[in-house]
Amino acid sequence: MVSLNRVELIGNVGATPEIRYSHPDKPIARFSLATTSAWTDAAGTRQEQTTWHHLVAFGTLAKTIESYVTKGRLLYVDGRINVSTYEKGGESRKRFEIVVRELKLFPQFAKSASSEVEQAPSSLPDSDSDLTPEYLAEQLENESKASDFQTGSSMKVSPRKKR
Repeated sequence: MVSLNRVELIGNVGATPEIRYSHPDKPIARFSLATTSAWTDAAGTRQEQTTWHHLVAFGTLAKTIESYVTKGRLLYVDGRINVSTYEKGGESRKRFEIVVRELKLFPQFAKSASSEVEQAPSSLPDSDSDLTPEYLAEQLENESKASDFQTGSSMKVSPRKKR
């Protein structure tokens, strides 16, 4: 039987990631990511719905998250859904998490000229509301390879494959 368990998200980090170590050199990063869907209802009113996703990453990805991911950061995440069960107050509960396989950091742009963060190039939309998932997906597609993080370009991180 063939099956597929894959999730792709583009969203903003909800809080500074929590980093724990299961062993001295085995980091685990946990964080939340918000994705927002927008549509126009039958009355012509713009509606939005934000969904919060729980994410977890291990090893090299967790170290990268610890170093570069902060609250509000725009990320592309590729992963798989994992369901874990636990007990709280004698009641069995389920938690749905996305196990991160690949992470892409979008450049951070300054809101004002006095900030040390890179200014947005003229090719970006005029406002944050124009940063639609379609636009961001197109930007991902247009990049053949991730370039140096310090140039302000995005950075792609995938775990190393064991040989």
